[in-house]
Amino acid sequence: MKIDIEGAEAMVLGCFLDQAPPSRWPKLVFIERNNGKWSEDIVSRMKASGYREISGGRMNVILELV
Repeated sequence: MKIDIEGAEAMVLGCFLDQAPPSRWPKLVFIERNNGKWSEDIVSRMKASGYREISGGRMNVILELV
């Protein structure tokens, strides 16, 4: 899944993780880093939920569900 919603990634993905069963979670997530705009550090939250960072740089991160 590629998500780029102008800083609302944390809000949307946070709600998704709270409400969707893990069987519905995407295996790969591509996110543009917007830490300054996010209400929470969604990358850290996703890692705590079972994702691992497989690639990333200053601007983007790719997370894989393990």
